[in-house]
Amino acid sequence: NCKFRNVPMNAGEGQLIKLNSKVPVGALTGERTDQIRIENCVMDAFVGSGTTANSQVDGIMIENDVHTVFVTNTSFIRCRRGVNVGVGWTGNFLYFQNVEAERAIKEGFLIGGTGNFVTMDNIFSSTNESHGVHITADENSSVNMTNPNIRDNVGHGILMDGTSNNLSVINPAIGGNSRGSSGTNHGIAIGSNSNNVYIAGGKI
Repeated sequence: NCKFRNVPMNAGEGQLIKLNSKVPVGALTGERTDQIRIENCVMDAFVGSGTTANSQVDGIMIENDVHTVFVTNTSFIRCRRGVNVGVGWTGNFLYFQNVEAERAIKEGFLIGGTGNFVTMDNIFSSTNESHGVHITADENSSVNMTNPNIRDNVGHGILMDGTSNNLSVINPAIGGNSRGSSGTNHGIAIGSNSNNVYIAGGKI
């Protein structure tokens, strides 16, 4: 039930919440981050007037050996990226349920790393200045979406950018993407080396 507001600009890059588990320098082992719950939060990174997105601060960053994270009934508004799963993520099980990311400077949701099993239920990603959901080329495991509502983004609605081996999109509501350059981007764009893509129901 936390609310993040009045986030400073021009003070370096950062995140409102960062989950990062890494073996300390010189240590043989380290404790992983596991079983995290983030619920009923509003993360608004607005600058000054309340209408300008923050170009330096992500809503949530998940990196390295982080496992079993549930983000529920939470809003990421006017961030650099709403949700940023970094290229170094190696964990298992991320769950985003009833999560919205809107008016970001970049992607609403950026899903990277080589971790496994990302589930996204009833997400809303809208009016971002890049893609609604971007699954990067290094993420080659399972990403499952049910009832995503993705609209009015400047880039693609959903971009699966590479070698994912299991993407499932069920009952999507996707429209109005490629905002400002109709026909340049798409509702869903699938990389040429992707396998096992399943899209069913809904409307794009």
